[in-house]
Amino acid sequence: MRRAVQLMGAMRVDVDGVEQPAPRGHKPWALLAYLLLSRGRVPRSALCELLFAEANDPPAALRWNLSELRRLLVAPEALRGDPLTSPLGPGDTVDAWSLAGGDVSVLDAVEGDLLASLALSSCPAYEVWLEIQRRHLRGSLEALLHEQALVLLAQGAGAVAADLAGRLVVLDPLDENAQVLLVRCLAAAGEGVAAARQAAACRDLFRRELGVAPGPALDAAVATVTAAPVAAPSTGRAGVAAQLEAGEAAVGAGAVEAGLDCLRRGAAEARSFDVALQARALTSLGTALVHAVRGRDEEGVTALHQALHLDPTAGEAARELGYVEFLRGRYDRVEPWLARAEQVTVDDPDQRARVLIVRGSALCDTGRYAEGLAA
Repeated sequence: MRRAVQLMGAMRVDVDGVEQPAPRGHKPWALLAYLLLSRGRVPRSALCELLFAEANDPPAALRWNLSELRRLLVAPEALRGDPLTSPLGPGDTVDAWSLAGGDVSVLDAVEGDLLASLALSSCPAYEVWLEIQRRHLRGSLEALLHEQALVLLAQGAGAVAADLAGRLVVLDPLDENAQVLLVRCLAAAGEGVAAARQAAACRDLFRRELGVAPGPALDAAVATVTAAPVAAPSTGRAGVAAQLEAGEAAVGAGAVEAGLDCLRRGAAEARSFDVALQARALTSLGTALVHAVRGRDEEGVTALHQALHLDPTAGEAARELGYVEFLRGRYDRVEPWLARAEQVTVDDPDQRARVLIVRGSALCDTGRYAEGLAA
């Protein structure tokens, strides 16, 4: 027997593909979400205080709601004893678990917040817990939408990427990175007029709501070109390598625009050669945009995703994507990128050290100081 629990948006439980009748009242759903997302052993006394403190007989109210959950889950032997644990087995799924774990396959099914229709004003402590969980899962959704849109953009699927970026903008219209990504996706899909209109709407929104204009990345996104040649091409692989070395040196010396000019030229000319050289050029360009140019992270991240699409073993690009997620505070997405980078740079002490630096910083930021200092 396989159970699929949907807690995001419209709540439902399917058992072997058949939707089960909804329980009576909202509290069985509240109870189920708490047990599933707590991922631990929960004493009955804590649940009574959290959800049934206003009842004449809190333990009896808890028992009735647990019986409703057994019926909903078709699990007559579950949710017994004290403390209580998750009523699901290894083959069962929960959309909130998948979302928090970075599973992009749930993106199409997620249509709202956790327990979107639920409001329990008589349980203030539960309301606080629920709001924290909603914020956490909303952040996971935004991170996955952003990441998957960039992956599709790197694969040349601009129209599909624009759909995901559009959902991202709906979630947070004042997120400049989301607006830039949507404009870039529309332009890449050949929708130049739509891209220009979206950029204009973004400028109006920012001026009206924030009193500021968006940064230069928005205008750059309309052009969509991450690597455009700006001078006559150099000759051969040696010329491309020279452009990349000159660009990296210029950026390192503080001559950012001159360095980016060289890196863009090198990335454009690398298209005539093998994917390894193309990936190296795009990684250099993306890294420079992330580290050296304020407000150009989105263009840099696009270049890094293109590098990984061309060469899945581009460990430096994966590490830089993990670093960007660290900068944005999306800590759940940092480790997957760092683990990917670590797999392909295991024999390179310099690259492994860089991975450990980012990992240690992320661990310390999340309060895991002993592990962070060790890294």
